[in-house]
Amino acid sequence: MTLGEWSAEWLGQIKALESRGILREQTWLAYERIARLHFGPLAATGLDELLRPALLTWANAMIAAGASRKSLVLRVAVLKVCLRDAMGAGHLATNPAERLVSSLRLPRAPVVQRWFDSTDSAARFLDAAEDGPEWVGLALMLYTGLRIGEATGLRWEDVDLDGHRAVVRRQVSPKGKVSEPKTAAGARLVDLPGVLVGVLRKARSAAGLRSPWVLGIEPAHNGAGRNRLRKALARTLKRLGLPHLTPHGLRHSWISFRGLLGQDARLIQEQAGHSDPAMTAHYTHLQRSDRKAADDAADSIRPRQSRLFKKSEGEAK
Repeated sequence: MTLGEWSAEWLGQIKALESRGILREQTWLAYERIARLHFGPLAATGLDELLRPALLTWANAMIAAGASRKSLVLRVAVLKVCLRDAMGAGHLATNPAERLVSSLRLPRAPVVQRWFDSTDSAARFLDAAEDGPEWVGLALMLYTGLRIGEATGLRWEDVDLDGHRAVVRRQVSPKGKVSEPKTAAGARLVDLPGVLVGVLRKARSAAGLRSPWVLGIEPAHNGAGRNRLRKALARTLKRLGLPHLTPHGLRHSWISFRGLLGQDARLIQEQAGHSDPAMTAHYTHLQRSDRKAADDAADSIRPRQSRLFKKSEGEAK
């Protein structure tokens, strides 16, 4: 059996696990994409002929083609899982992809900032906010630390604007699959600062009864909705001369700001939906010694000029 034949069979098994809810859809999509795009040079090689030299040649060719360290490590990891399962099926005695990464001379990973470096930078960003669901989504993620799938999965029935709280009950994948949060800790209650409550009141008033989803993005159109969020974020950061961030960078920023302003680590972990406090520590990039004075943590990022926020300030009180 060749790697190509086995990987086709293996992907069928992975898809079955995803269909039964045992494996996340994003995991299945990542495995399928990497196998389809990167296993090709090894596809005709028999599993019993798939030795370390062949894998090194395959990996070094990707390095020469400019693959980043992160991309290469991920591709090797997927191949390793594929071959591990081949061992389980009795097609291989050992896994030639084990410790493959340690045998490679990988390119240095560039230092990339993935969060706002200060509350002032975040406020500058929000000062550029415009009316529209994309900006409601970006403000929601920056002020609550929600993952993008949790933000697009938030329904008005989950939001208590008078109580300044929202309940995270579900997430929506890029393909539109609605599911429970990724971990048990992901199902949680989150605080909504007053400045955000005003924005959400305005959004609900504008939406009327057209959509039960807070961002107005139906699950079937989740991929396109996410792209609009990303484009609005990237376009504004570029115009302001701020470092590029992804929507997940807004979550990094929220957790960092909470730590910077002295909030209890356990509370931050619970609000972030992390099962492991070590993960919360990984997201906390700023140090207490860098802290500027702030009246309170919840409203520390307050834009001064944005129409989106100015129009809703009175409603937030």
